[in-house]
Amino acid sequence: MGDSDGEDREKKMWTVDPSIFKPGPQDTKLRSRIAGLAKSIGRSAFFLFLFIYPLTLVISGILYGGLVFWSLTIGSLGVIGLILWKGGYAGNFSGRNPSLKRQIPALFIAFLMALGFYAGLIILKIWLLPIVITILVLSLAVTLRKTRL
Repeated sequence: MGDSDGEDREKKMWTVDPSIFKPGPQDTKLRSRIAGLAKSIGRSAFFLFLFIYPLTLVISGILYGGLVFWSLTIGSLGVIGLILWKGGYAGNFSGRNPSLKRQIPALFIAFLMALGFYAGLIILKIWLLPIVITILVLSLAVTLRKTRL
């Protein structure tokens, strides 16, 4: 037992399985057409869902109230979590251990920024867009200047 286990471990480090480099079965014309059609339909459905779902979520929240909106949002997060878990990608997020000392102030600042944005839309109306664009351009210029120095 001891000898063969040591040899197997040593072989696994240096030996490559040649069967992984053999080409698979050739696709027939019918199978390649069906696969191409399925990819095309899948891509179109994905982009359609990508644009329609957020609108549907918000409109259903407006029409039926906050309970429906938050239920759909939490359900969506649950489905995303389930897909990540069953797909084997949940391990990519296991190392994340964010501290609340940084998250809570950041969320508070983000809330104040959103509040300021909507207050600006209500109070300043059309002037808000040039002000926001100017602030973004200036912050980008300062950031680029700092990275070059």
